Amino acid sequence: MSYDDTLLHVDMRKTFFFVVLHVSMAEMPSSNNSPYALAVEMQKNLNDQINLEYEAFYLYEQLAAYFARSDKALFGFAAYFRKAADEERHHAHELTELMNKRMGTVTLKNIEIPLTTPTTWRTPATALRMALVKETEVAQHLSGVFAKAQEINDFHIQDRLEHFVHEQATAIFKLQSLITRLDGKSDAVEYLIDQELLNPPSMHD
Repeated sequence: MSYDDTLLHVDMRKTFFFVVLHVSMAEMPSSNNSPYALAVEMQKNLNDQINLEYEAFYLYEQLAAYFARSDKALFGFAAYFRKAADEERHHAHELTELMNKRMGTVTLKNIEIPLTTPTTWRTPATALRMALVKETEVAQHLSGVFAKAQEINDFHIQDRLEHFVHEQATAIFKLQSLITRLDGKSDAVEYLIDQELLNPPSMHD
């Protein structure tokens, strides 16, 4: 084999190698094309759920700050709502981690507080009713996300969302129970419940 033939043979082998490498890499799925990646509609639903969790977080931070004021001095209710805010933020973080594991894209949105949202509350029961409305909204949207996961047979998402569903049911029950204990009761009852909440229970567990 001549020197020129040798160079031609080496060049052909190099060309073959790069062609094979290019084809192989082209066939490898990118993270977004992975069969385990989130479906587009599921990604949108989870992003919306994260946004709702942060809306609840904002609301409970506002309620906690209000009841901790010196002219309100209901520090038990303040502690209760502050803990609830921490739980909502944790929910958002959990959903973020879930999306990352499934190669989804987390898109944080503006947290919109309606202009009609009050900044003062006549009684703790009034504030608890607002919390109940928000928890019901979160639960309803979560049910829709779970239903979508069932529709597209995403068993992993269904499994991970189950404990969120249970927590929402618990939160709604606990809030309604607190409202019942406060409604139409004396200031003494409000004081006793406020003292009880100084060591705040979880809203969701």
